[in-house]
Amino acid sequence: MKSYGSCLLAFALNRRCISLGPLAFGESSVSKRVKNILRFKKPRLWVSIAGTIIVVIIGIMCLTNGSGIGESQTFQELNNSIFSETPIPDDRTNFMIVGIDDEALFADTIIVGSYVNSKNELNLISIPRYTCISFTDEQKEIIKGMGKNIPKLIKINAINAYGESKYGIKFLKEQIEVLFGVDINYYFKINMKGFKNIVNSIGGIYFEVPKQGMYYSDPIQNLYININGGYQLLDGSKAEGLIRFRKDYPNQDLQRTEVSREFIKEFINQLLQKDSVKNNLNDFIVNCIKYIETDFTVSDVTKYISQIDDFGIKNFNSEILPGNYKVIDERLYYIYDISETKKITDKFFH
Repeated sequence: MKSYGSCLLAFALNRRCISLGPLAFGESSVSKRVKNILRFKKPRLWVSIAGTIIVVIIGIMCLTNGSGIGESQTFQELNNSIFSETPIPDDRTNFMIVGIDDEALFADTIIVGSYVNSKNELNLISIPRYTCISFTDEQKEIIKGMGKNIPKLIKINAINAYGESKYGIKFLKEQIEVLFGVDINYYFKINMKGFKNIVNSIGGIYFEVPKQGMYYSDPIQNLYININGGYQLLDGSKAEGLIRFRKDYPNQDLQRTEVSREFIKEFINQLLQKDSVKNNLNDFIVNCIKYIETDFTVSDVTKYISQIDDFGIKNFNSEILPGNYKVIDERLYYIYDISETKKITDKFFH
């Protein structure tokens, strides 16, 4: 079994392996074969298999595009990390999910999560994109070296754009760590242009759209939103429109953040239950590889495979960063409440 898996890893890494018999699969089926190996040791119901697929996908992303894999991590180390005895994750794992506008590099969606292993519980905090922050001294020096002007105040969604591809995620991670006083273990950066393809690859997501519906047209952004209210199946285009819409909300960006948070919860919950993932695994993996960047490494994969068996929407807790909007120097900012933020931090991260 282990040598069979080694061959699969070799294919994923574009290497060769010597086999005493013919291989009965092609390189394009690596994802399915790895999934089958991991499933073979302890067969379970589909809800468990779906959870396994999610984690395996992240590992495959690392194997195929090298994201998060250091040059010193050899093929043998990768092989051992998957097929050795399963390690146990830390009791608490903190991460951030960032949805990026591909053209301007602005963060349309920022969600900070904390997974509690002992409770099999996931806590999520959505951060409004207009949240007011200021650069750290170290960040200011880096930005000066890039030849850019440094504003006194900045909206958190612009951090990634200022740091560009080299420093953007680093800057954002540092700001979130300062905001909540915790370490962020992993990040997942999702290209919002590809988000609709990921949703389409699993057959869409059922969601309760606000009863007034969502209607908006912006030819400049090539953004056209036409979604009726009520519970319905959203395809990729409508899901993207739902996440980006804010025009008619009473609180605009704040309510947009709340809807995005609820959609992410439903996305994860339904993903764990959908036979369509199983039936369209290849498309799902291809889109995840293409549109998600992460530092979640191959060696991290095995820590979480067995943790997802009974995971569902009942295991979610979620909040929005508390605060209020305020106009400063003729610009609208979201000023977070320090004392209320501390309460949520104590509840979700400690």
